[in-house]
Parts: sequence; structure tokens; C-alpha cells
Amino acid sequence: IYSFGKIIDTQLGDDFNYSTVQFFDIETKLPSKNFLRCHRSFIVSIPKIDSFTNEYIEVHKMAISISRSYRAAVLEKLGKFNA
Repeated sequence: IYSFGKIIDTQLGDDFNYSTVQFFDIETKLPSKNFLRCHRSFIVSIPKIDSFTNEYIEVHKMAISISRSYRAAVLEKLGKFNA
């Protein structure tokens, strides 16, 4: 899920959907055990993560940056997910 200003882009496989729902509203409705906010503009599906480092999450060969403000929470959650 990607936010570009007031437009939200959700990608499910090869399908893209656009809406004007607020990013925060989408984040609060998603199950937190399956989704992770890693940047002010990105929420990723944890089961779809191929790999990650301290700086990036890779989903379907796309590198998504982990922002400094979300880094500690992201790495903690991914560490628990991989355990």
C-alpha cells in the first residue's frame, strides 16, 4: 500500500487500485499481525516480504525504504515474525 499525497495505491498481485481514503484509516483497519508500516508512505504485507535489511524491505523484487522513525519497530516486528 503506497500513499502519494491524498491518493492511496493498493497493489494486489498485478492489480492496482486507487482511492482517496486517508492512509491512517487504512492502517488502523488492517490486521497488525499481517501488515507493517515501514515508511510514512508505505505499508507492506508481512507474508509478502522476500527479504529485509536494516534499511530496506524487498517485496516482489521492489526495495522499499525503512524510514528512521519506523526502523526500530519494523526490525523488532520482523525479528519476531522470523523467529
